[in-house]
Amino acid sequence: MKVLWAILCEGAITDRESNNVSLFNIIEELGVPAQAPEGLGDLGLPPGVFPGTFTLVILCTRANLDTPEMAHGRIRLVAPDNTELLSLDFEMDLFEFLSGRLIINMPGLPISSEGQYLFKIAGKSQDSDWEEMFELPLTVSIQTQDPP
Repeated sequence: MKVLWAILCEGAITDRESNNVSLFNIIEELGVPAQAPEGLGDLGLPPGVFPGTFTLVILCTRANLDTPEMAHGRIRLVAPDNTELLSLDFEMDLFEFLSGRLIINMPGLPISSEGQYLFKIAGKSQDSDWEEMFELPLTVSIQTQDPP
């Protein structure tokens, strides 16, 4: 498996006829308020998770275009201090088609501090170890408010 690209956005829609995907509001930077808004706990998210509409879209292809494969992948979100905040393994069937798309919808992101976060995408075959294939950066800034 090869990772061609990965994008974080607010939403993605796949056209049934063409199988093309439309991405909405690509996210490169995220401003998080220093003080959590009131009522945030009512959303049912764990502490430290910044609420929002986040969609991670990843396009993969066969490692060798002539060789069908079952791809094994792993997505990790790593904080600026190198702490792993989440990890998700996936499989992608690349037997019938040359490429495949993975769309992951998330109701929030774990945010621990200001800085650059990385979505690290790795892959492996049956007879190999995990190999990092792609990094998608997300810059997070803490929005402080001036005193009234």
